[in-house]
Amino acid sequence: PSLYDHINLKPMTRQQALLMEEELAWDLRREGYAVWFN
Repeated sequence: PSLYDHINLKPMTRQQALLMEEELAWDLRREGYAVWFN
């Protein structure tokens, strides 16, 4: 989906991907979405 277009622009390490997942989840939660992450 277009939601992830900015994420797939460059390769990243697993650690970077996990951090980005958490940041995106918190951003979506602040907007009122119910989001879970590991």
